[in-house]
Amino acid sequence: MEIFWLLLIPLYILVDSAVSFYRLRSIYADYCEWLGSAPANNIHLRQKRSLLRQLLTHANVSDAQVPIVEPMEMNHVMSSNVSALDNFPARHRRISSVHITLINDALGVYKERMWNSFNPLWWVSVLVFFPRSLCVYLGVEAGNLAVKIVQVLWWLAGIVFTVYKLFFPENLKHLLQGLYHTLIP
Repeated sequence: MEIFWLLLIPLYILVDSAVSFYRLRSIYADYCEWLGSAPANNIHLRQKRSLLRQLLTHANVSDAQVPIVEPMEMNHVMSSNVSALDNFPARHRRISSVHITLINDALGVYKERMWNSFNPLWWVSVLVFFPRSLCVYLGVEAGNLAVKIVQVLWWLAGIVFTVYKLFFPENLKHLLQGLYHTLIP
């Protein structure tokens, strides 16, 4: 029965990634259709701007700054950097190409997550490098000395646990029960 609960984790990752993938693909299809059509009202795409931002953030794809240079008057130009997501949807060639790139990057992330949800080698990697992944998720740099120390301690705990389980399986059960009762009276 315990294995059933463990299978819910990859199933959750698969469903979450699939739903995000199909929602983002729908926005992408609407955007490409709007780009290919005659100038028309883009209200339906503007309403999806916050959803697009949320889906890109969920995929860890960050916004891009696009350099824009526009002629103003005689011998004058305006140059600025604009946020691609703040200007969604846009027909400007540079901005729209960045939109397409960001969306395709996120679609690739979601596709990879769907495949990895049932890839045993990916799960082994997640287990072996769990502290590093957790620290990166919490916003700590992976190259930080504290992260490396926690990672080494995780590996040592894994080795000690494995050796203890191989050579003293009955003592391990008593040790874990003692720890459990000590921590949770």
